[in-house]
Amino acid sequence: IRANPTVGAAWNVYNFWISRKKWCVEADENASEITKERAEIIESMMHDMQDSWANFIQSVIPYLEYGYGIHEIVPYRRLKRNGSKHNDGLVGIKKLAIRNQDTIAKWNFSEDGRNLLSVSQSIANVENSFRYQALKDKDGLIPIPREKFLLFTASGSAGNPQGNSIYKNIYLAFRQLTMLQEQELLTVAKEAKGLMKIEVPAQYLQGADSPDGGAAATAFKSIIDGHNDGTNSGLLVPQDIDPESKVPRFNYSLMESKGTPAVDVEAVIKRLQKDILVALSVDVLALGTDGSGSFALAESKTSILALVLDSRLKEIKEVLDRHLMKYIYEMNGWDTSEMPEFVYEDEEDIDLEVF
Repeated sequence: IRANPTVGAAWNVYNFWISRKKWCVEADENASEITKERAEIIESMMHDMQDSWANFIQSVIPYLEYGYGIHEIVPYRRLKRNGSKHNDGLVGIKKLAIRNQDTIAKWNFSEDGRNLLSVSQSIANVENSFRYQALKDKDGLIPIPREKFLLFTASGSAGNPQGNSIYKNIYLAFRQLTMLQEQELLTVAKEAKGLMKIEVPAQYLQGADSPDGGAAATAFKSIIDGHNDGTNSGLLVPQDIDPESKVPRFNYSLMESKGTPAVDVEAVIKRLQKDILVALSVDVLALGTDGSGSFALAESKTSILALVLDSRLKEIKEVLDRHLMKYIYEMNGWDTSEMPEFVYEDEEDIDLEVF
C-alpha cells in the first residue's frame, strides 16, 4: 500500500517527522540526586548500544503501518571486554532488536485472557535458523516472555496488542483509487491504439452458412484480438473490389473516441487522493495543488498534523517509560519508586512559507 504515491507521500511525512526527533533522559527537577545521576547513566546507555538510538527509533516507526511493533530487549554487562564504552559493570542495553511482524506466529495469554504472557516467533524463513533449534518449543516456535520485549501499539483499544494500522481508515479509498487509476490507464491505452473496425459483406458473418463456412469471421476476430493485445505488428488484407459497386468488399479502419466521458475520472481520482491525505491528517500536502489554499489554512492544518504526530511520539515514549526504564532499573536492582523519563525534544516552530 505504501507503494501508492499518495500513501507514500503521507508515510514520508510520518517517517521524517518522528525520526528527526532527538531523545534524552531527564529526571524531575525535584527528584533526588541519585535519580538525576541515574538519568545520566541511562542516557549514556542510549548511546552505548550496538546500533544507534536514531536507528532504533527508525525501526519502531513501521508499527504505525502494521498496528504494532515488537522489539526484544537484549541486555549485557557494561564492560569494555563486552564491547561497551564503559566499564562500570552495570546492566545496559546491547540492542533493542526488532522482531518483524511477519514472524510473529502466536500471542500467548493467561487462562482468563486478560494478560499477555509472551509471543511466539517463527524463524522458518530466517537465515541460519538452525542456530536457534535449542530455543524452540514443541510447536517449533521461539517464545519471547512479555517482560523481554517492548510492544508498541498504534491506537490500541480493549487490550488488543495488535492495535490498529493507520491505513485502516483509508483502505476503501485506496482500493477505489487503485482500481480507478488502473481503469484510467486501460482507457488511455485503448484511446492510443484506437478501436479496430472491419467492414465485410454480411454473408461472411453468417457462421457456417457463409461462403467460406465461417473461416473469414474467425480470421477477422483474430485480427481484432491481435490488435487489442498488441501481438499484431501489421495486417495482411485482400484487395477485393466489388465488380458492381467498385468499392472494396473488405475495409479496415481505426475508430477514435470523439465524445467526452460521462464521469470526470481525473476529478474522482483527485477526490480519493485528498480523502486519503485527510484521513492521515497530512492534507496540508495538497494545498496549492489546485491553485487554492491560504496561509491561515496551511497554518491550521500544520498545527493539526503536529498534534497527530505528537500523539504518536507519546505512544512511543509511554512504552519506553513504562517498560524499558523499569526493565533497566530492575535489572540493576534499583528502587523503582522514583524513575526519570525518556524525553523527546519539542517541535520547533515551522517556517510555513518555506514549508
